[in-house]
Amino acid sequence: MRRVCKKVRKKLPAFLNYQLEVKKAKEVEQHLDTCSLCKREAEELRLTWNLLDRDKIDEDFPDLLNGILERIEREGERIPLFHLFIEKVT
Repeated sequence: MRRVCKKVRKKLPAFLNYQLEVKKAKEVEQHLDTCSLCKREAEELRLTWNLLDRDKIDEDFPDLLNGILERIEREGERIPLFHLFIEKVT
């Protein structure tokens, strides 16, 4: 995985929650326009949050997303968040 992809993927939660500064959000957008892998990751994250009702999770499990992202990074492999969620509920 390219270094820029790692940086963008770390910013995806804030980007999807409209919590990035305008300049950084535009940088992420530009990268997503050119990188199909990161774009797919963003779409999977967005779909997962929609399925899980993000507001409810933020209230009840504020560290859930960070825990998932840390696990992915620790294992050193790209696990789509949606598939990780499916593993947790089955």
